[in-house]
Amino acid sequence: MTLHELGYRPWNGKLHGSWDRWYIIASNGTRLAWRNPWLRRLLVLAWLPTVYLGVGFFLYEQSVDHSLIARRVLILAIGSFPEAAAIVPDLRQDPSMIRHAFWSMLLLVFLRYLQGTLMVLVVGMFAPSLITQDLRTRAYLLYFSHELTSWEYLLGKAMVIFTYLSLITLLPATGLYILAVMLSPNLSVLYETWDLPLRVGAATLVLMIPAASLALMFSSLTVERRYAGFGWFALWIVGWVAHLTLRRVAGGGDWWWVSVKHTIGKVQAWIFGVEDFDRAAPALILLAAYSAFALVLARARILTPLRS
Repeated sequence: MTLHELGYRPWNGKLHGSWDRWYIIASNGTRLAWRNPWLRRLLVLAWLPTVYLGVGFFLYEQSVDHSLIARRVLILAIGSFPEAAAIVPDLRQDPSMIRHAFWSMLLLVFLRYLQGTLMVLVVGMFAPSLITQDLRTRAYLLYFSHELTSWEYLLGKAMVIFTYLSLITLLPATGLYILAVMLSPNLSVLYETWDLPLRVGAATLVLMIPAASLALMFSSLTVERRYAGFGWFALWIVGWVAHLTLRRVAGGGDWWWVSVKHTIGKVQAWIFGVEDFDRAAPALILLAAYSAFALVLARARILTPLRS
């Protein structure tokens, strides 16, 4: 083809179907985020709590074998978590009778407190630039020049967040369950605890969906990454401080609704059987409202430049 020959040129690359348009966005976003060395370091750091919980599973199985020392150390280690209050008396008497409850409690502590906090840091490392960068460089014009809907675009961006959150929540929690099974005296514990991997998956989704929705909302509200990052961190920090302050001023009480983190924890506690559904239902509704509002607002912000 000569230099001055005009017209359409044939495409010799690989063609993709319409069903995986979001996957192209997700894969590109995942690769770009992986270039951040601090994100890679943080992902490694996020696996360290599995060592702490792994020791907890080991001590429990040792206490089942009538090791009084392991039982005392275990009670001391988990005594600071409110979820452990209901099972500590049974743990002193016969630990083998509460295996399902104890494993559920440890997995809940892992997802609610340890990984729930690290999630804020991990998402804050890359999510603020997911949509902000497209708005600043006007890359959305290239995206939507093809047969790509706004919901497919948002799904692709959300899957980037889902991918990295799975690396610090779903995978290590599943690994902890497998470790607990391996430490057990026999494989009959699978019959007793078969539902825990399903509960881990549900609790992970309860964490990932609101987190991804809110992160995309903040990323779509500005063309400056630092402002989106500030909004993301402020949401979690202010909510946590407000929850702590209200509990101290009021002398207790359940102020979960002022903090997104505690709202997520409320639903996760119900998933693992620690909380009643009647008490967790308002939190579940509130999380659904948060997610829906954030996604609708993010979509509106994406479509606004296209209409102008």
